[in-house]
Amino acid sequence: MLHKRDTVSLMIHSFDHYKWRLLRGMVTGSYMKYFEPINMIKNYYGEKYAFEFAFLIHYAAWLLIPAFFGMLVVIEMVRQYFNTRSFAGAIDTSMNGLFGIFLSVWATCFLESWKRK
Repeated sequence: MLHKRDTVSLMIHSFDHYKWRLLRGMVTGSYMKYFEPINMIKNYYGEKYAFEFAFLIHYAAWLLIPAFFGMLVVIEMVRQYFNTRSFAGAIDTSMNGLFGIFLSVWATCFLESWKRK
């Protein structure tokens, strides 16, 4: 099947236009007003692919949260290394356990958020 270049380029342009608003909306819950690219994918490729894109956008949006806290853990590890000059001490910080607990709570919230969408 040959694709219509104008339609595909319109989908790409729409996704580029709404990308960051859609990511933010997936976390805050106000994603429906930025859903135009997903609807275009649904109309062109089908619901199966649109559903996959929606999940991947939702997942990417929610991954920004642990990425931020993960960077804080890495900064703490670097700070600990410069204080002790020990790799073992830098890798085994007190924030590792807290980050593990945070990831468990985050994963639960992520899955519940996807179920509601």
